[in-house]
Amino acid sequence: MNELERMRDALQFVPADDRDLWVRMGMAIKAQAGEAGFATWDAWSAKAESYRPKNALAVWRSIRPDGKVTPATLYHEAKRSGWRDDGNYRKPTAEEQAKQKRLAEERAKNEAAAIAQERANTKAKAMEIWSAATEALADHPYIVRKSVAPVSTLREINASTATEILGFSPKSSGEELSGRLLVVPVKQSEGVSTLELIDEQGRKTALPGRGTKAGGYWATEQIRSDANAVLIGEGVATTLSASMATGHPGVAALASGNLVAVAKLMRERYPAAQITILADLIKATGEPDPHAIEAAKAIAGTLALPNFGAQRDPDKTDFNDMAAECGLEAVAEAISIAGTLKSNDGVRLIRASDLAPEPVQWLWDGWLAAGKMHILAGDPGTGKTTISTGLAATVSIGGRWPDGTIAKAGNVVIWSGEDDPADTLIPRLMASGADLSRVYFISDFHEGNERRAFDPARDMEPLKRKLAEIGNVLLLIVDPIVSAVAGDSHKNAEVRRSLQPLADLAASMKCALLGITHFSKRTGGLNPVERVTGSLAFGALARVVLVAAKHQEEGEDGKSVRLFCRAKSNIGPDDGGF
Repeated sequence: MNELERMRDALQFVPADDRDLWVRMGMAIKAQAGEAGFATWDAWSAKAESYRPKNALAVWRSIRPDGKVTPATLYHEAKRSGWRDDGNYRKPTAEEQAKQKRLAEERAKNEAAAIAQERANTKAKAMEIWSAATEALADHPYIVRKSVAPVSTLREINASTATEILGFSPKSSGEELSGRLLVVPVKQSEGVSTLELIDEQGRKTALPGRGTKAGGYWATEQIRSDANAVLIGEGVATTLSASMATGHPGVAALASGNLVAVAKLMRERYPAAQITILADLIKATGEPDPHAIEAAKAIAGTLALPNFGAQRDPDKTDFNDMAAECGLEAVAEAISIAGTLKSNDGVRLIRASDLAPEPVQWLWDGWLAAGKMHILAGDPGTGKTTISTGLAATVSIGGRWPDGTIAKAGNVVIWSGEDDPADTLIPRLMASGADLSRVYFISDFHEGNERRAFDPARDMEPLKRKLAEIGNVLLLIVDPIVSAVAGDSHKNAEVRRSLQPLADLAASMKCALLGITHFSKRTGGLNPVERVTGSLAFGALARVVLVAAKHQEEGEDGKSVRLFCRAKSNIGPDDGGF
């Protein structure tokens, strides 16, 4: 019996309907067997009533093969459920271990070769399109709408010609690009790696190819080695407006998450230059994008903020918007007064007497607090999803809470890795009387032509921007909350590190965060907070822990009685229920 066969045998004792265990078992198998382990994990997954092949494949693809969860975790869980090693398994010999290591290295080598081939293919297509493209003209609709001037590092090509070269129609969020396409060459350290294409309506996409855009940038001109000033912005139009206003060369990172890498590259190339990061503003708050702040600190650069005055239109967020509204002179002035941010600014202390006490803002008094994290836990089948959809429906219509008080109406955002929206969540929302126009489901993640499953562990910043676009989001539901943990959900430090971005998101958006989770098996009789599956950090970080349960006795009508209780609260009463 080899290691994969042993894991397959042990898995038969592990319940497949526990979401947390399900993911961790996948991590353990992939860490040992790589892609070859999918069939084993998928066959075991199919035992769960909630199994859906598409969801299983998406989760498997999101699991990193070099994770910290090992087969030892799988065997531990199997033994807890009654599995005993029958002795047929023997520890691999030194030669077999060497072979396993060699096979793992070969898998890694093949994966690296496949990525390298993708990158080479993307680069070749990029250069073919660039060669076929012509000079970008001032009458291009996107250039006209953004009130910028074309530069020599931009070209344009008809969408049909690009499609012919690529062999497929470039799309943005599922929509085909059309008309005249601006061609934006994206450079990495070794030269052009891919292209960003922008059509007449402003829809954008990059050529597919893993790693071809990471750390890449576009420049308004060929930057001299002795340049004394460089501007770095997020988008093409923003960077062009700032460059036109100041006369300095500009560099576009083409994604906020790319700003730090591009800033470090520019500092390495131009160590004596004054590098200014052009921050976009968060739509909902007017605060600078955290990525821009991080980039400025990383290189001790200056941070420039667009200034729209006290009555800023929430839709105005960048220097291109400022140029259109206030003129290029105002843009130049805002950049000239940019402040320097240093990475070693040190610890900041706030005197208690300088802070004004603030009351907790309740979405539902005593139960759901704005800007705070909550946990709803319980055994399978106790009504956790039904309760959460009922709460969502109440918010969506401004209805009555279980205690009879009136809810403030607002938008609700739900991410569910267990229940299908169409056949499970929508019917339950409808049954609860929800206004479906105010309920949003987090779907997959799009980046150019590539798409993947949404990953709460790494997609928090894009989610924050989407919530700001929607506006008036009062409730965010994450089911299961363990999916936000990158690593071992039983380790306190890893759980705290992973959940903090979620807690910060709720605080910044002033919405109540409700995370759904299970009770650990064989923990009956313990404090409900201690029963929450995984690390105790789940219950510790949550300001309020709610519990769903079945009463041991039937009601007068012969039906089981469901309980919804408050098990912990750091900010209000910690008892009571319905």
